[in-house]
Order: sequence, then structure tokens, then C-alpha cells
Amino acid sequence: MSGHKTLVTNDEYFVMTKGQRYDRRTVLRGTAALGAGSLAGCSMFSEETQPAQSAEPLRDAPRWVGPQEARPESGEQAGHEYLVDRGPQQGTLYIWREDKWHRIDEHAESRDRFAAQSATGGSGTPDDPWTLEADVVPDGGTVYFQPGNYAASALATPPAADYEQTAMYLRGAGVRTTTLTDDATDGSLITFQSDSSGNFGGVSDMSVLGQFPDKDKRSKGHLIHGTGKIIDTLYENLIVRYSWGDGLRLEASTSGTRLRNSWIENNFGWNVYLGGGTRLKLSNLHIVTGKSGGIYLRPSYSQVSGVSIVNCSPGLELAGANNTVTNVYVTDAEEGPAIREGDVTGNVVSNTTIKASAVGIATDGTRSQYTNVGVFNAKREAVRLNGTGVSVTGLTVSGFASASNVPAIDCSGSNCRLTGVSLAQPSRDGTTVAARISGSHTTLSNIVCQGTKPWQLIVDNAVETVLDSVRGVTFGTLKDKGTRTLLNRQGTNAGDPRSTGEWNGHGGYASAMGATVWNTNTTPWTAFRADGAGNWVQTV
Repeated sequence: MSGHKTLVTNDEYFVMTKGQRYDRRTVLRGTAALGAGSLAGCSMFSEETQPAQSAEPLRDAPRWVGPQEARPESGEQAGHEYLVDRGPQQGTLYIWREDKWHRIDEHAESRDRFAAQSATGGSGTPDDPWTLEADVVPDGGTVYFQPGNYAASALATPPAADYEQTAMYLRGAGVRTTTLTDDATDGSLITFQSDSSGNFGGVSDMSVLGQFPDKDKRSKGHLIHGTGKIIDTLYENLIVRYSWGDGLRLEASTSGTRLRNSWIENNFGWNVYLGGGTRLKLSNLHIVTGKSGGIYLRPSYSQVSGVSIVNCSPGLELAGANNTVTNVYVTDAEEGPAIREGDVTGNVVSNTTIKASAVGIATDGTRSQYTNVGVFNAKREAVRLNGTGVSVTGLTVSGFASASNVPAIDCSGSNCRLTGVSLAQPSRDGTTVAARISGSHTTLSNIVCQGTKPWQLIVDNAVETVLDSVRGVTFGTLKDKGTRTLLNRQGTNAGDPRSTGEWNGHGGYASAMGATVWNTNTTPWTAFRADGAGNWVQTV
């Protein structure tokens, strides 16, 4: 640097000769008075605050003041100080040691800070983002990301912090205003970590981006990652996209997490992966194109509402118990179920629309409930019920597989009940198999098979299937290979049920169901009913 340094402060130009000293306390008072680092009228600088990390400056080391962009690339000697007096990093003090600039103190009254103050380079533009180091994340408090563009990697909370006493938030100025981009090094972009459980804060009001579109760069970790016992975090008003891992991945336990008002898309793993815990709330989300899937929900006793999921297979995976899902729209799950439920208990899904997916719903659950569900233009089955005691009420299916003998409903589970089902097949080439039942003790009631084409219903080795109030299926189109099947309270028996056949000895069940059983070995068929004691009586 030449013999003097031109500085700009408070709209005045002056010249400071090399080696000229400034009074540090005076300068810091001045920057605080100008509102440096303040938010909502609260200054971050105090004239009583002592530098937390400052080393004793060398007696003859230069002390310069100026804007961030005027800071020289290198100091003149060890101990050379440079104080930023304007812009987003106003009030930041650097010292030259060990052949590099070190940010040595922050003069903050609280734990809140501004991300741009911690930048080691850049100007905040898309082509020249501010570069952040990992220590931008404080031990408690809030980091404010002013409008602009930031690049970083491995921003992580201190694992040994006392999270019972504090929380950490990363807060931007808006999803279209603040952008934080992974610089494509190893590890996740933002990590909330802990050796013990506690209240962790969260991320809000920004775009969090990886390098997915750039084949020469890959964001190798997740964009937002929670490890350990992460609880009560808040993620809202976000755009999260372009990770080669998961967009948002929270390991167990994620209890109390709230994720809302966000758009999460184009991630090579899951868009949202939630690994455990209880009491989560997900609302008002737009989930698009996740290579592994849309939302993976392993927690229990949690709520999902107001979510649209596009081009994710599966769209929603329920891997936890006793969750409530409502007002969900899933489309274009082309490689798998729109909603997939594992071997879990007590989930409730309602007011859900599924379109143009390989399979609408596939469940292995126990005592799960699905209410007011519409499945449109499924490539294969609209519903697969493989669980136990699953209830489906108010199911509308319009358009499903065109392959031969692929049903709208495939039920291999036991003790399942479907009530209030409307089936339509607009395609002339589409199959008209209403259901295939291979699990025992299944009930289908109030079923309407629409259109003029005859509908088939297949019962395959199932026991005591009840098909009640079914329109569009007759004995002629019922392919019954089950045992004691009832269609509209009528069954068939190869012989006199008083002495032979599958209904012999089961008059009590027939009486309870109000069934008429026909002996198909006579011409015409002979009708039998059972009295209150279960004794068969010929009626025709």
C-alpha cells in the first residue's frame, strides 16, 4: 500500500497516514451511533463491551478505518488492524496475524449478529457472494442474513452448548431476497447438532441452495441437517433445493419440529426426511421432485396438513404411528405409491387427492383410517390394502390400470373395511375389475361401479368376504374362489348346507349377516336361510 489510506466515513473523505493511530473506543462509539449492526432500533454495540478475543496490538502497528472493499489484501505487519466503518460489516475489526486477516472481536451487546459481518470475502452479489466461515453460527442467539447472496459450508451449532438455556436461529430477509448456497465441499450446509436434547431454534426467510444443476459441482451432504436429540426447531418461509443428499434431514429425535410455508424441491435424496420423535407439525408446503421421495415421516403423534407433493415416489411415506394427515395433494408419483404406509398403527389420512401416480395408496398399516380420498388416473391399482383392520371411507376412483385383471382395489390384508366407494373407468381400454380380495374377513359396502361395461370382482382364497350394497357386480361377474363370500347378502354353496359345503356348520354366521345361501347343485338353485339358532331352513 502507498503512504496513505483514503477512507470514507459518514459521507466525508479524509486521509490517514500510515501508522496514524485512531482511538478505538471513539471509533466504536461512532459506529454504534450510526446504527451499525442494529435491528429494530436496538444497537448491537456497547461502549462498555470489551473485545472478547483481541490480542494486545503492537505499539507501532497500523490502525486503519474504511469500508470492507478497501481493506488491503495483506497487512503491513503483524498486529495491523482494520476497522470496517460502513456497509453490512460495519463495526467489524480485523487484525493481521500469521499471514492472514483475523476477525478478532464483534463488540456485540447480545448474541445476535449479522452474517455479512462475518464474511471473509465477497460483496453479496450472485456472482460474488459473501463467503462465510463455520463460526458464523453463534453459541446461542440469532444470525441475521441481510438481503444478498452468501456461500458457505459446514455451518454447525456447537454440540456442547447448553441448549436448555438458549436457541440458535438463522434468519434471512425473505426467500427471494436472501440466498445461502452450499459451496459444494464435504458435509451438510447447515447442521444442528447436540450431545444432549434442548431447544434449538431454526432457519427462516431465505433460500437454501445446493449445486445440483451444476454437474461439475455437487453438494455432497444435506442442505439442512439435524443430528442428535434435536427438538423444537422451527423451519419456515424457505426455499430448499438442489442437494445431492436430502433437502431437510432431521435425525431422531425431531420432537416438536415445525416446518411450514416452504417450497422444497429438486433434491437427489428425500426432499424432507424426519427420522423420529413426536408432536411435529408440517403445514403449507410445496414438495417437488425428490429422487428418493417427497416426505419421509417416521415420528408419531404428528400432523401434516396443506401439503402438495409433485413428482416424488413415494410422495408421502408414513413410517410412524398415530399421525394425522389432511388436505394433501399428490400428483405424478410415477415410480411408486403416492402415499405409502409401513407396518405401523393408527394413522389417520383424510381429504386427500391423488392424481397420475403409479399407485394411489399402499398400506401395510394396522387400524389405519382413510377418509374422503380421491384417486384419479392411477397407472396400476388405486388402493393396495396389505395391513390389518384398515378402514377406508369415502373413496372415489376415476381411471386406473389398463392392464388385464389389475383391480382398482387390491386387498390382501385382513379385517379391512371399505365403505362408500365410487369406481369409474373412463378409458375404453381400461380394465373394469373393481376389487381383488385375498385377505380374510374383508367388508366392502356401498360400492357403486359406474358405466355400462360389466364390472368384475375377484375373491381369491379369502374367508368370509362381505360385499354389501354393491352396484354393477353380479354373481355372473363375481369370480369367487373364496370361502363363505357374500354378495349383497347372498352366498353360494355346492350342495345342501345342512349336510355339506363351505356353509355347513356356519348357520350362526349366516343368521347374523341376514344371508341367503343358494345350493348351486340344483336346477334351479335352492335357497336356504339360517334361523336364530343357526339351523338351516330351505326357503324355496
